[in-house]
Amino acid sequence: MLVDIDALFSVILYTLGCILLIILIVLSIKGIKTLKKVNNLIDDVQEKSNKINGIFDFVDSTTDFMNGFVDKIVGGISGLLAKMFNKKKEEDKDE
Repeated sequence: MLVDIDALFSVILYTLGCILLIILIVLSIKGIKTLKKVNNLIDDVQEKSNKINGIFDFVDSTTDFMNGFVDKIVGGISGLLAKMFNKKKEEDKDE
């Protein structure tokens, strides 16, 4: 019984090639499913971050409003104090 070595190697290589092709197909299908899950997770995280951004925008606008309000109050008080001290200095210069 004589076996042709070229034919034997050809059969082995074709068999290994078919097995490799099947493994690659299975892995690509699992990879596609995994990518779909990751995509859903990313969409969920993005949706939640957009909600949090709305809260941060509200806090930022409220802080800006309060800052402007406090600046006006501090400016008014410092203006009154400046006028009071300027009057005392003017009275001291007049004497």
